[in-house]
Amino acid sequence: MSHFEYIVGFLSILMGLAIAELLSGIGRIFRERRTTTIYWVHVTWMLLLIGICIISWWNIWTLHDKEIQSISEFVMILAPRLLYVVLAFVLSPPISHGQHFNLRDYYYNQFRLAAILLAAAFMLTTFYRNVFGNEGLYHPQSLVRFIGAVLVIALSCTNNSRIHEIAAVLLCVLLAIGFTVTLR
Repeated sequence: MSHFEYIVGFLSILMGLAIAELLSGIGRIFRERRTTTIYWVHVTWMLLLIGICIISWWNIWTLHDKEIQSISEFVMILAPRLLYVVLAFVLSPPISHGQHFNLRDYYYNQFRLAAILLAAAFMLTTFYRNVFGNEGLYHPQSLVRFIGAVLVIALSCTNNSRIHEIAAVLLCVLLAIGFTVTLR
């Protein structure tokens, strides 16, 4: 097994952990739907992060021809994925059986932290992909990540539900563009 295969395996486990936590949270929401006030924007964010983790995992394979020479290079590749795992735990609501839970309140209490984590992950990914030479700052994926980072940071400055709803839809469009660009 090559050096790269070990790294891909480890990073795949991280993305799997993030996706498992998000699916578990979605499962809790629907299992406790009688006592949970569901907020579609929060569920959309959870689904968006699943898509982001899938793209992140897929993008690991684009590094197959790069030799990771130092711990700093490994940390650059690792850091965004660690942030996605932490973000998955932040977004997954701590719903207990039989207790009333308001997902809208939870969303607005957690969103600022979630926005910072997501924007940091996007910028770290753009940085390391530029350093490794896979894409420049004007590459379509870099631009999509930059727009996404700016959008979530701007979004963290407001609790206006209409703006959050519009942003959730816009981020779904950005994710679709990200999938399109990634799968080329």
